[in-house]
This record gives sequence, structure tokens and C-alpha cells, in this order.
Amino acid sequence: MLITTLCLSTQDVKEEFLKAVFLRTPRYKNLEAKTLCLPQPVPLNGFHTFFMGYEAFPLSENLMKVYPGKHPKGSKERIFNYRICNARRVVENVFGLA
Repeated sequence: MLITTLCLSTQDVKEEFLKAVFLRTPRYKNLEAKTLCLPQPVPLNGFHTFFMGYEAFPLSENLMKVYPGKHPKGSKERIFNYRICNARRVVENVFGLA
């Protein structure tokens, strides 16, 4: 008898589930079709308007996610990842998602 074991972390399952759900929502379809009422993609008082997603989400003009992999300390990618993760954590805490 052959037994196959599949190991998935809860984070992987959570991200894939959220991706599958998000890709089927009308909000995502409107985001991709650019029919969602969002401000133009220009800095507003020095800040851009965008959605934050997990690594599993597709990258688009208004959907930001972290750079994959490990990056050297002090690199632009690592600093960006640090900031986007902190911002995402704040949003999750505000809405009680974490």
C-alpha cells in the first residue's frame, strides 16, 4: 500500500483560498475591467491608491503584493516588502482579520 503525504502550511491554504475567492468576485472583475470607481493612478498628496494582496494574488496596476524570495538587507525590495506587510497587518487588525 502506497501512502502519499501532502504537507501544506495553513498560510498556503489560506492564501490559495483567498485567491480563488477573490478572483471570482465582481469587485475583481471590475478592477480588471477598470470599471471600479477608483482615483486615477497618480500620486494623491504623495500617496498612490491601491489594494494590498497576498503573494498568491495576481499583480495588477491597482493590486500590490510583496516581492517573492529573500532580498539583501537594505535593498529596495526588502524595504518595500517590510512596508507593505506592515500596512497589510494594520488593515487586517482594523477589520479584525488577523
